[in-house]
Amino acid sequence: MFNLFLVLVTLFGLENPSREGENVLKFTSSPSKADFSWQFVPLEGGVIPRIMVDPADSQEALALSFSQSWKTTDGTTWFKLRDRGFYDGDGVYTGPDTMLMFIHDTVYVSPDGGITLTPIFQRQGGFDAMSHVRSDTVMLATTGVQDMLFITEDKGQSWDSLQISIDLDFIYAVEYAPGHDSLIYLAGESYYGDTTYVLKSNDRGLSWNVVYTMEEKEVTDIEINPSDPNEVFISTGMENSEGLIYTGDGFTTVYILPQVLMPYDVEYVSNDTILVASMFPVGVMMGVRYLGFWNFYRVDSLTPCADLENSGNIWYAGASTGILKSSDNGMTWQRNETGLNAVFGGETDPPLSRMVDRTLYCSDYWGNAIYKSDDGGQSWSKLYIPGIVVVFDIDVYPQNPDYLYLCAGGGEVIGSDIYLHNIYLSNDGAQTFVPVDTIPFTEVSGYAWKQVIHVSSSDSLTLLVAAHDDSLDRWVFMRSTDGGHTFVELGSSDEIYYDIVGTDTVFISADSAVYISYDMGLTYDTVAVLQSIKVDAMDYDSDNKLFYFADNYYLNSQYLRYHVAIGSLDTLKEGTYFDTYEINCGPNGAVYSGFYMNGGLDIFTRGDASDPFIDEDTLTFFPGALRSSSEEVLCVAVGGFMRSTDAVEVEEYRRNIPTIGFYWDINRNILCLNNFYRKITIEIYTVDGRKIFSRDVYPGEKSISLEALQCGVYFVKMEGGTRGYQGLKKIVKIR
Repeated sequence: MFNLFLVLVTLFGLENPSREGENVLKFTSSPSKADFSWQFVPLEGGVIPRIMVDPADSQEALALSFSQSWKTTDGTTWFKLRDRGFYDGDGVYTGPDTMLMFIHDTVYVSPDGGITLTPIFQRQGGFDAMSHVRSDTVMLATTGVQDMLFITEDKGQSWDSLQISIDLDFIYAVEYAPGHDSLIYLAGESYYGDTTYVLKSNDRGLSWNVVYTMEEKEVTDIEINPSDPNEVFISTGMENSEGLIYTGDGFTTVYILPQVLMPYDVEYVSNDTILVASMFPVGVMMGVRYLGFWNFYRVDSLTPCADLENSGNIWYAGASTGILKSSDNGMTWQRNETGLNAVFGGETDPPLSRMVDRTLYCSDYWGNAIYKSDDGGQSWSKLYIPGIVVVFDIDVYPQNPDYLYLCAGGGEVIGSDIYLHNIYLSNDGAQTFVPVDTIPFTEVSGYAWKQVIHVSSSDSLTLLVAAHDDSLDRWVFMRSTDGGHTFVELGSSDEIYYDIVGTDTVFISADSAVYISYDMGLTYDTVAVLQSIKVDAMDYDSDNKLFYFADNYYLNSQYLRYHVAIGSLDTLKEGTYFDTYEINCGPNGAVYSGFYMNGGLDIFTRGDASDPFIDEDTLTFFPGALRSSSEEVLCVAVGGFMRSTDAVEVEEYRRNIPTIGFYWDINRNILCLNNFYRKITIEIYTVDGRKIFSRDVYPGEKSISLEALQCGVYFVKMEGGTRGYQGLKKIVKIR
């Protein structure tokens, strides 16, 4: 018997571990300080809702992303000017080189196209809207205790202030007729009654009349014909859009032009020709007046567009995916985004796929650009999906990273009919996409838009989605087994379903709880009832069956872990001094987390199941969404990704983990396990080498009952664990 034991030891290359008592899992209270190297990997593009061009120099332009300002002085290459963008304010050229800009509550003058700013005027509460006619006259509108209109006729040196007689809660746009600044149009919303008003003043703002009303529409632009102040276009954006509103007689009669469904900006090329920055149909549209009627056709369909401005025949378009430029008065367009790294300006958790091997896909929320990396984020390709306006979510089939699905909002115009799409599929690594579903435009009012998607780990055709039903103001949870062609509703709720992670075992975060389903959504149980509004971060270590999530609440933030194998919940970190922004479970049991700590510190931690917070790195950037492979960790940052190769996994020698082991309780016929923090495999052999038992064991399990084993002598082989441990032990079952 002893000789056979030696043979088994030699055969498996195993050691005979010493007997260990059971150990209680303890977590590091003071993580080791680390200083990982992070490399910025930029992505070209980003959402540009506002672009300004020097009227005298077509090579000088200023672009606003959501959170930054970008400048070009040669018409080709862009550089970041400052961390202030469209969320912060607006601007307009008042002449060659000179600009007025407002940032929050302060108006600035610039003599050099926005490079240097000098404050000249301040308004408590800030400003809502700014006129865009390039001249000495600029108007600013604001709401507050009193709704006010501020007017300068000398490029900001002096200002008149006028009270707006009609009370509004927010002003979307203000514009005056070029050469006739006594004629002013203003669009704003009254939350009471959910109504958007278009106001008109013929006396430079002294009095106002309501000339048009809409039910809760956003107005993104008011454009007045420079040659005819009675001809006005109003763009109503994307959400709940009214389309392109037109009047040729100062709003005595009003028309909605049906060919442009989601206009963002209109600019006159000539008296009978306009350009339209359009979200849908996607691209730049040209309108031509013929025999008194406006006819529209697309001159570019690459990407959704939001703003237009020109200098002579040179035009720039701020788009959802970057900047376009035309050198022939808007007839043809080319990408113009060298150096423009403005992605993720408004998103810390943008649409981002799982990382399979080293392949990753991402998108900005707005627009139709998909970025793909096959080398762990070192390099990226940019691809465009025709017809898409907004991307909600991305997921890949874990067995084939070239197979991916999108939840998106897009469509196409076929003849006079409009068809919308919500689920898109690519089976060639994002080179081409095919819409899976089709929603006739006439049926869209009752459609539940799918916004979260999860692909089964075992079947590329089985999908889980969360969708919002606007008509009933509820969220629904649905399952498809045919790749998204048909869905079965599994449940509905007033709660919002925010995210789905996992494999075929999935976790769903909602307003009040986190749920688990072991069968891709057919049935589910509650993991935890939340104290906060929603889970901000969560991920699943499927190898070890450990689910990590954060419950952030201003009085008590918690970082928790759920043991799927045994159904127990641990609180790993608790306090009032941190918020968890991201959790990622990497290969080999690694756990990465991003925190914002009170006092302004951004923290990255790495660990594993023994302690998720073994190493702590103070960051110089905000920790957005995390993804990892066995070779790198990626963190979403404004403009691209931060990438680290030395933050991968955990340096084993830096921590003191008790020796892994197991022992045989001969009295209870129980195999007792201790000190393992990753999945292990237990195998049992007879003395003649036959394997009679095999089972995976997961962190949190303390013992295995062997009551069913017949009396006799056996050899127990154990493999896996934190350090790839292997061990062999002889046991004797006597009763």
